[in-house]
Amino acid sequence: MVPPQSLESEKKLAEALNEQAAGSEGFQCSQRFFMTEKGYMGIGPTGCANGDIVCVLLGGELPYVLRPVGNERYKMVGQCYMHGIMDGEVIRGARGGQFVYKDFAIV
Repeated sequence: MVPPQSLESEKKLAEALNEQAAGSEGFQCSQRFFMTEKGYMGIGPTGCANGDIVCVLLGGELPYVLRPVGNERYKMVGQCYMHGIMDGEVIRGARGGQFVYKDFAIV
């Protein structure tokens, strides 16, 4: 369940993500673990920082990490894996009000 509902489920998810990162064939070489303010966990670029956002760009196959740079503009940090949004959950969640559609100016 995402976000994790207990400390035990959070630990299990973190262990699974670490195992996945350790067992991948090079994908995570430049990746790091992160957690969003809402409790979602993922693996993203090493350059991820507090204040970055994760979004699903329409037509994209993966979520992306974007960094606000001011004036409603964002810098692309890179692709990521985020548990709980990889299989269409964002589109379904937007219909239910859990997620929102937003236009992004990427510079």
